[in-house]
Amino acid sequence: MITQSATPRIGVESTQEAPCPRPKRPRLERPIARSNVNKARELTVGWIITADLPFTAPSNNFLQRILELHGPSLATQVPWNRTSVRDMLRKLFAMKKGTIASQLDKAITKINLSFDMWTSPNRYAFLALHAHYLDASYIVQSRLLALRRVWGAHTGDNQASTICDIFGEYGIKERIGASVWVRDRDIKANRTRCFGHVINLAARAFLWGQDPESFEREAFTEAAFQIEERELATKYSVPLDDDHRRYIQVSINNCWSKLNEYYTLLEQTPLYPASVILHPRWNVSWLEANWTSHEQLIWLRDAKRNVREHFESHYPSVESSIVTGAMLPRPIRKEEPSQFDQWIQSHDRHMLEEADGLGTYMRQGPIRRDNINPIQWWKDHQDEYPRLSQAWKSIV
Repeated sequence: MITQSATPRIGVESTQEAPCPRPKRPRLERPIARSNVNKARELTVGWIITADLPFTAPSNNFLQRILELHGPSLATQVPWNRTSVRDMLRKLFAMKKGTIASQLDKAITKINLSFDMWTSPNRYAFLALHAHYLDASYIVQSRLLALRRVWGAHTGDNQASTICDIFGEYGIKERIGASVWVRDRDIKANRTRCFGHVINLAARAFLWGQDPESFEREAFTEAAFQIEERELATKYSVPLDDDHRRYIQVSINNCWSKLNEYYTLLEQTPLYPASVILHPRWNVSWLEANWTSHEQLIWLRDAKRNVREHFESHYPSVESSIVTGAMLPRPIRKEEPSQFDQWIQSHDRHMLEEADGLGTYMRQGPIRRDNINPIQWWKDHQDEYPRLSQAWKSIV
């Protein structure tokens, strides 16, 4: 029978809870799975690389306290000092190197390369080599193949030796597209230039003329003395004097001369005009519409010829050789061919252009769609242009 006296008094007995029994032995911290430890190390290395942080960043006290909130044992089971991060970076690179080699082996295009040199603050020279290609899903991929120290001077021989060694490690010597490491006869035809480097040279020519080093050799005190003697407190309404106009004119001419120097070098390789022609949105019509002066018409003629020669030499077909053999023989003779022979030869060339697909493609004109994806377009039309699509894959 429940009586009133059995009812607990509010605030006294009801608030007195039975004490929890203490564990007989202290609880052990739950260990972190080995897979999570490795994942934490890998993510840490990725964080340092992408954020451009020093190797000592993980040892920051505030970061350690954040990690302890997540898991007290994480900071103790994962080494965070500078040496451990460096060793983990090397280990991860060695592990991922096999994965990258497998991806390069499955590339459906030639492997184009870009590289650059960098000197660290402690005067170590490094060379970074990147590979660019299309994977089996027709997606553009870029991979860092190596960040290798270069011993000795920054000469072409030292750089080429380092790059060649990297090619051998990945087994891609025979699959190189546009790069500096190609056969002697293909060096100019397969070389592309760094646009940023060209702009840098043009800017230096604008600021310092043909001899930029002469300005750098000038003592700072002499430059400051010259500045003090000039009238700096000019207003915007005061026109520039003749000296200023002449200097600006010379700077513009120097800049234009440097840009024109590298622009004329484009004719040494068919890759630039081919990349424009094989873009379905532009085709050869873009060059024909923009190269209209007498000098530019010569560029247009040479560009078409270089693209065709590159296509026929690198992607020959059995059919073209059979057709060529079945055509009229060309006996060696000293006299000029007659008008009829010239017409026959032009007709033969027209038949070859129809057979290889390049002539047919150029005559169809550009595809009038602003949002066209050239990669998807060539993927959809590779059966229509089998040889030409292979040529496109080599320069994509």
